[in-house]
Amino acid sequence: LQIPHMVYTDEIHMDQLTHTRNTLRPLANAQYSIRKLTYMPFFVKAASLALKEFPMVNSTIDVEDMTMTFHDSHDIGVAVDTERGLAVPVVKACQDKSVLEIAQELQRLLEAAMEGNLSEEDIANPTFTLSNIGAI
Repeated sequence: LQIPHMVYTDEIHMDQLTHTRNTLRPLANAQYSIRKLTYMPFFVKAASLALKEFPMVNSTIDVEDMTMTFHDSHDIGVAVDTERGLAVPVVKACQDKSVLEIAQELQRLLEAAMEGNLSEEDIANPTFTLSNIGAI
C-alpha cells in the first residue's frame, strides 16, 4: 500500500496574523463561544484557500483504476494528540466556513476527541490533513 503524501515547510512573518487573531478574540468568545482562538483555524482556512487555487492537491488517486478524483469539498483533518493516542477529526466544507466558524467546529471536535466521543462522521473522509508538532 502506497499513500501519496507531500510535506512542505517554510518560515513566515506572523505579525499581521497575530494582530488579527488578537483583534478577533473578543468577537470569537462573545458570538461563537470560542474559549481559546488559536492559529490553527487560520491555517485551516489558508489551506482551504490554497486547495481552491490548486485543486489537484485536494484529490485522491485510485491506482488500480488509474483514476484521479478531484474533491469539491475541502474536508480538512487536523491531527490531535489525546490520552488515547492520535485522532484526526475532520472539519467539513472548510471552503464555505469563516475562520471563526472553523474555530468553533475545531473546538467542538477537540473536546469530543479529548473525551473519547468522536463520532464516525467526525473522523470520516478527510481530503487533506494538517498537523503540527505542538508548542515547543
